[in-house]
Amino acid sequence: MSIFRLPKGLIAEIHRMSARFWWGSKENQRKIQWCTWKRLCKPKSDGGLRFRDIELANRANLAKQCWRILKNPDSLAAKVLKGCYYREGCFLDAESTSSLREDTVLWHFEGNGLFSVKSAYWLGKNEDNIHNTSSSNNSDSWWQLFWKLKIPLKVKIMVWKSCHDWIPTKVNIAHNGIKTLNICVGCKIANETTLHALWNCKRLRDIRADSNRQCNPNFKVIKPTCKWMPPNERRYTASCDTTVDIIKGKVGFRIVIRNNRGEVMASCVQLMVANVSIKTTKMIDVWKSIIFSGECGLTPCSFELDEALLG
Repeated sequence: MSIFRLPKGLIAEIHRMSARFWWGSKENQRKIQWCTWKRLCKPKSDGGLRFRDIELANRANLAKQCWRILKNPDSLAAKVLKGCYYREGCFLDAESTSSLREDTVLWHFEGNGLFSVKSAYWLGKNEDNIHNTSSSNNSDSWWQLFWKLKIPLKVKIMVWKSCHDWIPTKVNIAHNGIKTLNICVGCKIANETTLHALWNCKRLRDIRADSNRQCNPNFKVIKPTCKWMPPNERRYTASCDTTVDIIKGKVGFRIVIRNNRGEVMASCVQLMVANVSIKTTKMIDVWKSIIFSGECGLTPCSFELDEALLG
């Protein structure tokens, strides 16, 4: 890939194989590919996943060879190419009689002036985005903040798919040519869109709220009984939520930090194996909240406590 230009047919086949792997297709089982590979190759700040574009990577590696010829005209490869293709003049312009030694060749996309495959690759990617992008600067900044959140990667991927409306709901499946009823299986009233399935369906909301007790009757959900009160300006409030599995001796911690406007600044979910009392569990949750707020730089911070459990 760094010496020869790959055929477009081969590049397209590599992209197809990569896309089938990403969307979960198997040898005898094909799944819906919700977007093109070009869209997945966009930077994360533009709503993509920054996958490698083989065509641009191939061009960037070939450009590296051109850079070596320009910087080392006395090398064996440069002499062979000169004898075959540009006996008179320079590599950049075969009809020119000027010598490269009179000028200094610099790559101004790197601070040190030296060529790099990485900078050449993203130069080509940015040129594609200039011609094809439809996102705004606000959208770019939102994606940059989103991918920096300290939440599980599977949650990020789920949110990313939801923002692009790539969830396999009944409506989206029908749009991809598969015959199916659009009615939500939960409420059996409205069409099952992404927004309805994740937010608007009352039946599904009730199931999610009661999922812990339905899946495992040994779970006890401990939630703060006090109402959330906004902190003072330039302060933050951390809400703690704890789930305890008495039989397996596992404790789940959920922490949400908000500012004085109620905006979520950071959140995290952690699992710990421990057979401790409810009071001790809550104190551990507060301790983890203090550490988490400090790591995120969200200080000073107040912590919501359940007095019934601690007192």
